[in-house]
Amino acid sequence: MKALNKNTQAVLARLMNTAKANGGHTKIDNAPGHFMAACVEILGQTAGYELVSVAHYGEQNGDLMRDPDIVIMANEQNAWPISYRNDYVGIDHESADFDEAGQLKGYRPRMQADITACANMLLRNIADQQGI
Repeated sequence: MKALNKNTQAVLARLMNTAKANGGHTKIDNAPGHFMAACVEILGQTAGYELVSVAHYGEQNGDLMRDPDIVIMANEQNAWPISYRNDYVGIDHESADFDEAGQLKGYRPRMQADITACANMLLRNIADQQGI
């Protein structure tokens, strides 16, 4: 699987540490009114990795909309983005399959690489926009 690059993996580690210090979730909004806040949530664990959601949210007709929400499977050494969702355009891509025990049983390499490229861009933008 294609991992995040080292720079964005460091950004993710800082976001995860902040979320863990706040009960497993955090909202970072260091530039209110200029950029969308970054929301980070530790979703749980599978196959010995933490599942982390990194998202921006907007609102449409009173509903929260993910713009985007990327789920990343991470440990101390690597981070692999495995899903991408954007509610505004109706995209929901899952690149990894897990068995009932939570073990990775397969993945779609091309889709997973595309999600990783999006995650690298999202994390780079969050770092720049939020001053992380």
